[in-house]
Amino acid sequence: MAILSLSNAHLAYGHVALLDATGFSLDTGERLGLIGRNGAGKSSMLKVIAGLEKLDDGLLQLTQGLRICYVPQEPSFEPGHTVFEAVSEGIAEARAVRQAYEEHADGVDLDALQTRIEALDAWNWEQRVDSTIAQLNLDGARDIGDVLATRLVPPFSRDGRGVWHLLGTDSFGRDLLVRLWTGARISLGVGVTGSALSGVLGIVLGAIAGWRGGLADRAIVALGDALLAIPRLVLLLVIASLWGPGLGVVITVLGLTGWMSVMRLVRADVQGVRGLAYVEGAHALGVPTWRVLRRHVLPNAMGSALVAITLGVGNAILLESGLSFLGLGIQPPASSWGNMIAGGREWLLVAPWIALVPGVLLVITVVACTVVGEALGDNRAKDTPR
Repeated sequence: MAILSLSNAHLAYGHVALLDATGFSLDTGERLGLIGRNGAGKSSMLKVIAGLEKLDDGLLQLTQGLRICYVPQEPSFEPGHTVFEAVSEGIAEARAVRQAYEEHADGVDLDALQTRIEALDAWNWEQRVDSTIAQLNLDGARDIGDVLATRLVPPFSRDGRGVWHLLGTDSFGRDLLVRLWTGARISLGVGVTGSALSGVLGIVLGAIAGWRGGLADRAIVALGDALLAIPRLVLLLVIASLWGPGLGVVITVLGLTGWMSVMRLVRADVQGVRGLAYVEGAHALGVPTWRVLRRHVLPNAMGSALVAITLGVGNAILLESGLSFLGLGIQPPASSWGNMIAGGREWLLVAPWIALVPGVLLVITVVACTVVGEALGDNRAKDTPR
C-alpha cells in the first residue's frame, strides 16, 4: 500500500510549467531519486509534498500520521539565531502545534491538535533537537553566524574568529586535523582489528588443514578457493548491504573475508613441520596433540602468517574506506577517512582540501603498511636457512 501518492499534479511559475500532469507513488521501504536539469521542478514537487507549496491542480494523498521533513538546498538563516534555533526550524510544525495546544486558544480543536502532536512526536521536540546537535558535535548555544564563519576555511588560515586551522575546516566548520585524528582511530582500528581477526581465523583453519589432512584439509581448501574466486569487494558489498552498515559489521566482514591467504601459508608450514623428528619425538613421549601444535608446530608457522597479517592491514583500511565512501561502512557523525572523503566529494571544486587531505593520508598509510609487511618478509627470508 502506498504511503504517499501524487497524481495529475500541475504547478506553474508564471507561464513556465514546473509540474505537468506529474504522478508517482511511494510504498513503505522504497527510495526515490529525482534526476533532472535545473528548473525541471524537482524542488517544487518536494515543497508540494512537504506542504510548503500548493498545487494548481492535482491530488496529493498521504498516509495518516506520516511525518515529512524537508531540507532546503540553500537554507537561509536568521541573523542572531543560535544553532539550536536554526536546527529547530526543521520541525517548525511540531513547535507550532504544541505551542497552539499549550495556549488553549478559543475555537481550537484540542483533540485534533493532540492527535497531530503525537503524530509529529512534538511533545519532546526540544530533546530531538538537542540529540541532533550533539550528533553533529555542535554547540546549540553558539550564534549561527559564528558557525558559518568557520565553514570552508582553507588550510594554513584563520577563521572569522581568528582561530588558526592547519588543514582547514569542512562544510560544518569542523577542524580537519581534529577529524583526521578521530578518524584515524576508527580507520586504523578497523584495519588492525579486521586483519588480526582474519589472521586468527586463517591460523586456526590452516593448522587444522595442515595437521589433520584428509577430508578436513580438502573441505577447508575448497572453501578458501571458493571465496577467493569471488572478488572481495563484491563480497563485502553484499554482506554489508544485507547486515546493514556499522562498525561491528565492517570488522566482522573484513575478518570473515580475508583469512584465505593466511590459511594457505600456515597450512603449508604445518605440513612441512609435522613430519620433522622433534615433532615425532614429542608424539612418542605422549605429548598431547594440542600441546605439540602450540609449542612446536605453530611457532614455526607464525613468521609467514605475521607477514601476511601485516600486509593485510593496509588492504583492510583501504576496503573499510571504500565501504564508508559508498555509505556501507562507518556512518556519520562518526568520522573515518572513507566517509570524510565521501563528505568532501560535493565540495571538490570549492574546497578540494576536504577530500584531498584524508585521501593523501589514506594513501600514505596503506603504502606504509605494505612497506612494513615487505620488510618483515625480507627479514624472514634472510633468517631462513637454505
